[in-house]
Amino acid sequence: MRRAEGVITVYASLTMILLLSLAGALIQSAAIQTSKNRAKAAAFLAVESVFAEYDPDLQKRYHVFAADCGRGGGDSESYALGRMSFYGADTQDASFRRVQYLSDSSGEALYEQALLYMEQAGIDISTRDAARLKEEADRILADEEQAGEDARAMNRRIREYAGKLEEAGEQPAEEETPAPGGQGAEENEKWKELLSAFPVFSAADLPESVMPQGKTVSGEKIDLSRTASHRTLQKGKGSFRHTVSALAGSAAGTAVFDSYLMDVTADAVSEPEEETALRYETEYILFGEESDKENLKKAASRLLLIRTALNTASLKSDAGRQAEIAAAAAFLSLSMGMPGAEGGIAQALTYAWAYGESVMEVRALLAGKKVPAVKSPENWKLSIGGLIVMAGSPFGVPGQDVSAWEAPSEEGGMDYEDYLRIFLAAETKGVKTMRAVDLIELNIDRMRSLGGSRFKADQSICRLDVKSSCRLERGIRYSFATAFAYR
Repeated sequence: MRRAEGVITVYASLTMILLLSLAGALIQSAAIQTSKNRAKAAAFLAVESVFAEYDPDLQKRYHVFAADCGRGGGDSESYALGRMSFYGADTQDASFRRVQYLSDSSGEALYEQALLYMEQAGIDISTRDAARLKEEADRILADEEQAGEDARAMNRRIREYAGKLEEAGEQPAEEETPAPGGQGAEENEKWKELLSAFPVFSAADLPESVMPQGKTVSGEKIDLSRTASHRTLQKGKGSFRHTVSALAGSAAGTAVFDSYLMDVTADAVSEPEEETALRYETEYILFGEESDKENLKKAASRLLLIRTALNTASLKSDAGRQAEIAAAAAFLSLSMGMPGAEGGIAQALTYAWAYGESVMEVRALLAGKKVPAVKSPENWKLSIGGLIVMAGSPFGVPGQDVSAWEAPSEEGGMDYEDYLRIFLAAETKGVKTMRAVDLIELNIDRMRSLGGSRFKADQSICRLDVKSSCRLERGIRYSFATAFAYR
């Protein structure tokens, strides 16, 4: 019996040692795993805390989240890791694996967050409407180039005829030139006056010459060399394939983003409620010039080209006005001693009249009114007498009363912002987005009440993937990744 008891005791001891060893291993494993979980939790909470420091002005004004990691005036990675350490993460061996700044990939983060905001705000544009808008933009863009060539050629022709008319006027006339077509001599003299005055009229300064009564051109100007679209930017690391909006990359997404830009920027009609670096922000996104004046000048020039082409076509289909022009062309050709030039003079007069109507329309657009997309004899506003008054007066002088020349508001038609929306649809996404980033940087700097470093899009983090490494018990080194993104 004693030998049997001894055998049982040894077996029990061996079994107990194994059980205790297993229990110790499990406890040690649990302790290590707990340390890992605590390290990962600390790192994740620290990253979340860093992203909770998003710029409130950026979010309030532009509905975009980004953690400004350039506040320390140094490297954004060092700043972010320093804030993580402050919030309790072990960042001794931490580094960025992937990071996306607001300016990366031509402002992709801004584009995606803008779409998400518009979706949450209930803004919906169908694919069909987006495609129609894009077709209209492409058509206008194609027609604009041809309209520009036609305008340059017609201006040269009018100047040539005006010179011939001046030469003919200096020579003593042997007999009075008859007024053809039954048109009165006084009326024909008006046409002569118009042809002579038009070169000065068409060369008037833009945009001052098309500003409506009571409005002046903004004098705001920026330094382009300091903007995100012109300076060398800090680049992010890696790529993030996940997109926050299903609209990203689609035609509907482009239209929705254009609506976002129209919503958060001001223009020459809807001026900003708050202080901004530029007053005409939408125009800057379209043309990218350093001053409000230059951006509005390009917008006005584009509108004049488009409207003059449409109005020229409308005049050519107006039998009554074409009869007036034909009679005037016959008179002017005789006055110049160029009887074979009637056709060319008629074209020049048609263009001059269409241009005058377009000046009225652009002035009306900048006053917040609408103009018909296509003109008809019934809604044509400018008489030939009114055109001569415009051509012969300093209509571009600030403060001059030009209200009588403005086209009244139309129930249908298009307003200034409708045209801006079409121009935006024709512009590439990357250009629009980066110029929007320029405005964001400039305006956030103005909104900050405290001094310090400038807001920079290429130091403002929207997505982050951090690799961390910590030392556990028994010299074990544990490496893990922590990721966060605004969605």
